[in-house]
Amino acid sequence: MSITAPAVELRVNQPYNVIADNVPLRLIITELTLWNATFTVTGPNVRNPGKPRTMPLMALACWLELAKPAATHRCQSTNHKRSQCYGTLWQCSECGKTVCCNEGTDDGTELCDDCWAKKESTHATEVRSTQ
Repeated sequence: MSITAPAVELRVNQPYNVIADNVPLRLIITELTLWNATFTVTGPNVRNPGKPRTMPLMALACWLELAKPAATHRCQSTNHKRSQCYGTLWQCSECGKTVCCNEGTDDGTELCDDCWAKKESTHATEVRSTQ
């Protein structure tokens, strides 16, 4: 079964990857009726992951629309609080995460803090091993 709601098409057994409070979640709809949707949610710190939950269909559709992972209207950084965001949003060239100007370096690289740290850590290890 498939139901189209405002800007979201809901399908049974299709995974939806969403972001809620900068936490990545995976939601799978297990049953759709005209009024309700039953689904499971997994992700970090989810209580009873995989336990079926039910909510009104339109409420779920609206929530999924607001929690899209590629939402360009908010910063996805895990390194600072949302209240510390400033400047324009940009996308990390390595992982694709959308972040604000609180992330990144001044040396022109287009990497978020997490990807920059990974790259520098790998580079430092390579330099030490060649010495």
